[in-house]
Amino acid sequence: MEKEHGPAHSREIAMQALAHVTERLDHAITLLADTDVEQLQRAYEVTKECTEQLARSMWFLRRAARVDEDASAS
Repeated sequence: MEKEHGPAHSREIAMQALAHVTERLDHAITLLADTDVEQLQRAYEVTKECTEQLARSMWFLRRAARVDEDASAS
């Protein structure tokens, strides 16, 4: 159980989220190459999703850091 909630697990989730963001941003860049308004709107939506994923990643990284700090203080 501790492994699922430990800092290594939190970092793994963060890294997965960052990899997903990279893939999605590549997709958004492709969409931006098109001049179609719908494609541009979709690029905006993809970028917004990436912002949410980045926030999620940062949350998990901060969680891992807090667990590490707590362990060091003990």
